[in-house]
Amino acid sequence: MREKYNLNISNRYAYVLAFIFFLAFWFSIFIGSGSVFSGYHLTDDHEAIRIHNDIKAQNNIIGVYKKWMKEDFTFRFKPLFVIWRVTEVSVFGDNFNMRLAYRGMLAVFTSFFLFLFFKKIGFSLLESILFPLLSFLGPQDTVWWAGGVNEAISMFFLSLTLIFMAYMIHAKKSRFIYGLLFALFAILTSLSKESFILMIPAIVFWMVLLYKENDGVSFFDSVKKNIWLIVILLLVMSAELFIVVKWFGTGGYGAHAGGLDGFNPLLYLKTAKDITLSISTIGLGLIIILSVLLVIYSSAEKGLYVRIKKFLGSFHYAIILSILIISPQIVIYARSGVFGRYILPLILGYSIFLLYIIKFLRTNDLQYFIKLPDRDLKMIYLSCGILGLFLLITGLVFLYNQDMSRLLFSVLGKSVPGNSTPKELIDILKPSILSIASGILIISFGWIIAKKRAGKLSVLHIVICLVVASISYKTMLTFADAYGFAMQGKDINSVFKSVERHTNDSDMVLIVADPGVTHNEAGWSIKVYLNQMLKRGNVYVYPMFVKDVDKIEMDRMAGGYERIFENKSFSNIEDKTDINYIIIFRELEQKFLISSKDWFNITHFTRNANDMSVTYYKKKHI
Repeated sequence: MREKYNLNISNRYAYVLAFIFFLAFWFSIFIGSGSVFSGYHLTDDHEAIRIHNDIKAQNNIIGVYKKWMKEDFTFRFKPLFVIWRVTEVSVFGDNFNMRLAYRGMLAVFTSFFLFLFFKKIGFSLLESILFPLLSFLGPQDTVWWAGGVNEAISMFFLSLTLIFMAYMIHAKKSRFIYGLLFALFAILTSLSKESFILMIPAIVFWMVLLYKENDGVSFFDSVKKNIWLIVILLLVMSAELFIVVKWFGTGGYGAHAGGLDGFNPLLYLKTAKDITLSISTIGLGLIIILSVLLVIYSSAEKGLYVRIKKFLGSFHYAIILSILIISPQIVIYARSGVFGRYILPLILGYSIFLLYIIKFLRTNDLQYFIKLPDRDLKMIYLSCGILGLFLLITGLVFLYNQDMSRLLFSVLGKSVPGNSTPKELIDILKPSILSIASGILIISFGWIIAKKRAGKLSVLHIVICLVVASISYKTMLTFADAYGFAMQGKDINSVFKSVERHTNDSDMVLIVADPGVTHNEAGWSIKVYLNQMLKRGNVYVYPMFVKDVDKIEMDRMAGGYERIFENKSFSNIEDKTDINYIIIFRELEQKFLISSKDWFNITHFTRNANDMSVTYYKKKHI
């Protein structure tokens, strides 16, 4: 009894330490980058202002729920997200920094819950910690700071789904209650975004698999034991898909957006190939391919066919589970491409399969290894140390000196990005970050060889080193993304402070923006903030295109954009010299100056600029 008590205490300490780790990890990124203090952003935050105003005006939260669900249901099926969004705004109001801190805590709890799930189903402490890191680090990190994305709450509810699934499977009592909670959160997950509806088959399969392993029954007996849950979830999925197809169609947002239109197996295969081989997008495919080859190569069986057959026999369930997660997402996003937040939930398939490989190697560590040369082991680990340090120092130097990073781009034969936006800055830093991660990887190999001195290298250690290098690389990318997000917030909020300082309520403010994809939402978001938060009612728009397109199309987009601005357009201003403040997106400044020579006297205005925009405000003596 004493040993059992001590083990429980140890588990509790492990859970507490894991939570502290995720809290420290995520908030070191959020606070260090400044993203948690970056305030209002031009993407989605305007929606929070509008919801907040509706809550104040109606004084009836139910009415606000109904209004926004009705509005959202005209083009999307994500009812839970709308409810969550309105509730979030009712709690935090227009305090955007508090909302960012809350989303940071959402990242912490989601990571911790996923850790708990993997620990509960038999993975080690390290493996359980690795899963959230493998899944959330990278371009998809934006879900933890961008205000209006669905994937954050989808992943939060998915983590709860998996926890209750694990408790249901391992519980000796109350299995029915845990089963109901599992089904409830699985349904809530699917109601938060359409792409998560297609996660239900994978969730059902995983439940059956884990029940089979825990109770020692056959796969089909496991299906029979859980048939009521399977039927409920598949019926809900079918009903949701019917609603999506019937009311919203399968075409996504346009000819090149997500959706199911245009069955194209070759495009699906190309998308799968591209994301699997990518380093910065998914970033796990190459590690999985190498790990599979190493497992097959180091197997004790004779003959390639026998080795492959043994591998498939050991991993067929994990392969099926990963395919059930990955393939539907590839079909949805094949036309638009898989990037940013759309990497979730697809990347879970890669992370899960990689962790199953690591767990298999851990439990069979002595059987899978690579023989090293009997001689010159010292030279091998010294060479690893020297090469690793060289790459590490080179990466740090290039990271510190952006001009050298641009030189590296040109040496690699790639076009050199500018540095006028946070994204371009991140692109410049990527080779340096990759060099640092490669240095860490090679030094790790050298350290393991030096430590073992046994003439062989465990495949498990090789895979762990690759995973650590990948996490190091993507952690730096995540920090760079968070820093870029913080800079965007800093830029636009500095503009708002300038407007507040240099204009009165009745002064005329002009926004020069591209009504196409480039600035469409951003320009509108500026208007909402100026109208609602700064009480500047005379906000006008000057539609101008970064790249010229067909005139008919330009007129159509410009007219639609002007209607969004309630026809307060530049063309309707009788006396252009009445304009007191001008906000211009950087790409349009020269076009604006050329087109406005007949009325815009630059000597009458003070110019300020940042990475996002250029502003001109009228001098006081004019």
